[in-house]
Amino acid sequence: IDAIDSGQYTEFDFTAPSQFGKTLIAFVGPLLYHTCEIAENYVLGVPFADMAADKWDVDVKPVMQASPELRRLLPSSGSGSAGGKVRDRITLRNGVEIKLMAAGADDAGKAGFTARVLGVTEAARFSSSGTSSEEADPLRQLRARQRSYEDSERRTYVEGTVSVEEELPWALKRISTDSRICTPCPHCEY
Repeated sequence: IDAIDSGQYTEFDFTAPSQFGKTLIAFVGPLLYHTCEIAENYVLGVPFADMAADKWDVDVKPVMQASPELRRLLPSSGSGSAGGKVRDRITLRNGVEIKLMAAGADDAGKAGFTARVLGVTEAARFSSSGTSSEEADPLRQLRARQRSYEDSERRTYVEGTVSVEEELPWALKRISTDSRICTPCPHCEY
């Protein structure tokens, strides 16, 4: 979190074992900061289109509902509201658009929206393009949504479970700060 706050970096890649808190720190936190505090549009990459509703309902919405300040920004109608089906876009009450893009969508499904900030969850699915794609891998396609901004202005958050070294986010570790957070085992204290 200190590295994010430092202003030194424009891209943040988080990897850890399952159930380690990555989703809250690396997915929900940046999403809410940029959409609710800074009030800017956000491209949100999810592995599959049908996962968008789950990520909103299980990960994001409960955090917003728990905070009086954030609760007032929840959509009152449409996608993401009570009873509203999440599909490809959520509009918060402050007018900010969260554009959901699936790794498995065709190339056109990842085009046509611009934002300075990109967040990707469950990153392994963004490692390679599908057989139907004639373009770059899904992560590069989503990064293209940021091209109207200077490199130094962009912010990218990529999170996922530790996987094989060739897949995201593990593949990005080689070109990162290679930072680690080490904590003692809660059972043996080593």
